[in-house]
Amino acid sequence: MGRQGLWWMGALLAVVAAPGRVVAAERPPLVVHVDDRIGVPAHDLAVAKREVEAIFADADIGIQWKVGRFPLSVVDTITRGLGARQVAVMLVSNTDDPLPGASGCTLGFAAKRPAVAYAFYNRIIEQSWLHPIDPGVLLGRVLAHEMGHVLLPPNSHSLHGIMRGNLDLGLENPDRFTGDQALAMRATLAGFVIGH
Repeated sequence: MGRQGLWWMGALLAVVAAPGRVVAAERPPLVVHVDDRIGVPAHDLAVAKREVEAIFADADIGIQWKVGRFPLSVVDTITRGLGARQVAVMLVSNTDDPLPGASGCTLGFAAKRPAVAYAFYNRIIEQSWLHPIDPGVLLGRVLAHEMGHVLLPPNSHSLHGIMRGNLDLGLENPDRFTGDQALAMRATLAGFVIGH
């Protein structure tokens, strides 16, 4: 779908409140099920949630948190390509060696069906020892990046922003979604599934 088609879908999400004035329609939030398999410290998880909320708020997407595993009913609808408004995030450890030829360090990955974003907390902690970044902030950025993969079309790495192949581990200029990525994710959440 071209940019013009995406623009029209975005326009469908607006409501005309008075002549000459357009107000954004209420968008349902992205429901995020947090499945913590390793016991991430409460402080780190709280910081990560705030980071995810800020990154997605910048893309005009709200987040609603739920704790626990994906309900089977949600997995079934997502597997069939429905229910794109729900994502699970799995907080796990990974001690496997990186794939041959892989660059950078793999801090997580995403699976579109079912819609699951994985974050490897042990690797996030290791990176926080090597770089001046709070582990909760880095966890939030990894989650936002992997959730972006769930919501965006395939091969969605970009040269700039939160969807870069290697996350910016600095604190000064946190990465965000580009305008086109934000528009594509809002279209996906509105029920217009792109490139799945």
